[in-house]
Amino acid sequence: MSGQKGYLGAGCKVQSAKLAYMLPCCPVVRCPVVLSSIGFSGSGKTTLIEQLVQRLTTKGYKVGVIKHHHEQRDRGHGTRDIGIDVKGKDTWRYRQSGAAVIALVASNRMMLFLPEGNLTAEEALEQLTRQFPVDLVLVEGFKQSSLPKFIVLPPEMTSEDARQMLSQLLSQIGDTKIILGLIGQPVPNFDLPCFAHNEIERICEFVEQWSSKRL
Repeated sequence: MSGQKGYLGAGCKVQSAKLAYMLPCCPVVRCPVVLSSIGFSGSGKTTLIEQLVQRLTTKGYKVGVIKHHHEQRDRGHGTRDIGIDVKGKDTWRYRQSGAAVIALVASNRMMLFLPEGNLTAEEALEQLTRQFPVDLVLVEGFKQSSLPKFIVLPPEMTSEDARQMLSQLLSQIGDTKIILGLIGQPVPNFDLPCFAHNEIERICEFVEQWSSKRL
């Protein structure tokens, strides 16, 4: 499968044999298909993406994940750094010194810190795919991005609650043409495909069919 993927020049028309997405104009970079899952906290986005990664990986796809981190304010002293990259720690000090990239290496993993600020979903995607060739990127969050989206609602809720939550999410997305479907409680008069949270195989098949039509 990996031998079938193509590479793109500025303008980014996708050449992938199975999966496709359009990145903003960029230098030579490999463009995977990209799907965002958006919803409110507690809707099950992380569990859904975790299961999709597992299933798509078994199908032979190399999958990347981007998660939108909502910064927390630290008692009026600015934004709190992510995870272990906190003020005073070694990685934080290297970043403050101006390092272009910092690698934290342990016995069983390596973490990279790229000191980029206020990246959009599209910019984060370009950064990821420049450095790591993947077939598919699953994005959690970024409601207002231009990425194709699944709306994720909690699996257990009334039809009326689902309708109201969907209405709130649609008002935040703006461009409804980039919505691919709904995952969670079905909503009356919603004309796009709907999936239950546990229909992982069906969702994967939909993703593959949808992406193949974009070539």
